[in-house]
Amino acid sequence: MRNLHRLRIVILVVALLILPSCRRGVEGAFISAGTFMMDTYVVITIFNPPPGIEESAIHKAFAYMRTLEELLSKTMPNSDVYRINTAAAGCAVPVSDATIEILRFAKDIYILTDGLFDVTVGAVSALWDFIPGAMPPPHDSISYALQFVGMGFLELDYTNNTVTKQYCGVRIDLGGIAKGFIADAAYTYLKELGVTAAIIDAGGDIRLIGTRPGTSVWLVGVEGADGEILRVLPLFGGAAATSGAHHRAFVHNGVNYHHILNPSTGCPHISDVSLITVTAPTAMMADALSTAVFLLGADAGQELIDFLSGFEYEIDIFKVKIN
Repeated sequence: MRNLHRLRIVILVVALLILPSCRRGVEGAFISAGTFMMDTYVVITIFNPPPGIEESAIHKAFAYMRTLEELLSKTMPNSDVYRINTAAAGCAVPVSDATIEILRFAKDIYILTDGLFDVTVGAVSALWDFIPGAMPPPHDSISYALQFVGMGFLELDYTNNTVTKQYCGVRIDLGGIAKGFIADAAYTYLKELGVTAAIIDAGGDIRLIGTRPGTSVWLVGVEGADGEILRVLPLFGGAAATSGAHHRAFVHNGVNYHHILNPSTGCPHISDVSLITVTAPTAMMADALSTAVFLLGADAGQELIDFLSGFEYEIDIFKVKIN
């Protein structure tokens, strides 16, 4: 791993081992496989697989996930995001259903957070490199890039599936939402194959299919920066995601710089929480909300969760506040 100070979620089940074939654990028979994509390690484990479901089904799910990564990556030249980012101002860029769906949801969260969750932060995020030994970019570069940050600079045409930028310099970065969306896509793919119990672990973004065999409760452990389990969350399905100040970070002159940027300053956001875990019905929702709540802070973040829960979403948060 590039960064040992990685905040993530782990599934606390004996059977979650990466094995090449169908095996048996305390939850019953299972198959599991992993691969590297989306700049992280992704593991899918299927419990009590239906007849005909073998490890090859997991690899087909991985292949499907890669097709979506190729649409949503900001660095792959043929991706929707890359084409949007390199398009001229005023040019309507045709995009996939997946891309327009993510941007629609991102805009909703942008509105709910008064602009703190903003996928147009790409012009600024491109200036930062969150690896050990890195340095903050010059203030002048950040100031220049900030003039291109704002969802208002994007025109989303949901009828024709096009995205139009107001300014050429506007850049999209879906790092706070795409991984969850792709995990949800894998969920749908496996469900259509008849899978009734599975874990999709997309580098700490967790999507669960069904309930845990044997006990019905999935035990999701929230892992801190030093590897300790801070909290065990019982889940009956759904998804979970974590955001924190030590995940993808570097220290320069005694200051910790993490990857969650404030779109109004272009710098790592100063929050009153060091870690947020959100459980939600979908991985995309958990992924986006964990970032949004980190940006909002403990109190305003709780208000957002309470507001969304009023729409019968089953959402909860676990937060580690800074004393």
